[in-house]
Amino acid sequence: MQNETTSIAHAVNRHKDNPISFLDLAFGFLPAFRDLKDGRTHLASTQEGNIASMHILDGLPLEWAEEIDNHGRIITLKDGIMAGFMRGERFFTLDELRARSADA
Repeated sequence: MQNETTSIAHAVNRHKDNPISFLDLAFGFLPAFRDLKDGRTHLASTQEGNIASMHILDGLPLEWAEEIDNHGRIITLKDGIMAGFMRGERFFTLDELRARSADA
């Protein structure tokens, strides 16, 4: 299934000055969100559009917002938007990552 996720390699190269943690890059997992209804995924990003080192709501589609503040920033997400991690072109839920570490 094709999704709208930015290529990880392209995104990392495009934002070389962004402070992504060593562990995120070393293991290739970057914070992201997925819409469970249509499968769209987005890397977490800062207001400036850089890849974020943690799950933040800046840069997500406004249609994913349940509530927006007076400055147009997302405060809460609608049901069906899940936090997880991207590695390459694959989205991982926290449960999937926990299961993988238990198998190791």
